[in-house]
Amino acid sequence: MIEGKRINVHDKRYELYHMPPKKAIRTLIRLMKLIGGPAVAGIKEGADKKTVTDAEVDLGKIIEKMMDRLNEADVLNLIEDVLAHVQIERSEGFAAVNLETDFQGKIGSLFVLLKEAIKHNFSDFLAEGLGLKLGPA
Repeated sequence: MIEGKRINVHDKRYELYHMPPKKAIRTLIRLMKLIGGPAVAGIKEGADKKTVTDAEVDLGKIIEKMMDRLNEADVLNLIEDVLAHVQIERSEGFAAVNLETDFQGKIGSLFVLLKEAIKHNFSDFLAEGLGLKLGPA
């Protein structure tokens, strides 16, 4: 069995697994449709930077553009697809994450975990293909 990468998010321990290639490609396309355009639109004109993460951005413009694209069902499906490859440590061992119960009152932890799962699955593409500095995967 393939071992996952273990991480801690606040007071919980998780194991991250890589998505199979076809699912990873589908998920990446959905992520890029959601955040790609708004991120590029938010880079201030005249930015003279080597990478997107070095550029000066207009966060308000990014949020405005993302809100135009958000569809509740699409976002929830994307979150569930990413979390399908994450397990949480329970008393009996690691088990599937339950979006409804594991993050009740802990939405901040959910978004930190999503960021880590996305980095785990896509950091090589985002770093090499787009020049994004995501930190260690």
